[in-house]
Amino acid sequence: GLQIGATGLTERDAKRAGFDIATGSVRGLTKAEYYPGGKEIRVKLVIDKETHRILGGQVIGEEDVVGKVDFIALAIQAGMTVHELLRADTCYAPPVADVWNPVVQAADVAKRRL
Repeated sequence: GLQIGATGLTERDAKRAGFDIATGSVRGLTKAEYYPGGKEIRVKLVIDKETHRILGGQVIGEEDVVGKVDFIALAIQAGMTVHELLRADTCYAPPVADVWNPVVQAADVAKRRL
């Protein structure tokens, strides 16, 4: 079934708290495109334009949502900027992960909006 997860601030909450934000949203896959059984997963990141720090994120999909949300939560707790997240080394194993991690892809989209 459908899984939904979030951590940190939503776009609305960040704006209400007075942050000037950029967001990045992507659709990705939970497995390599050529590997059978992959599911679509959507990731959204909320970034502070002033400090470039990650403020929050939301993930929706049929699998691996908890792993992506945990990744975002760790980035928030570590005070990572979007630039640091873009340099993160992530798993690539066709049966369990696409070559481009959707969290990192969302960071790339958000970075272009800073």
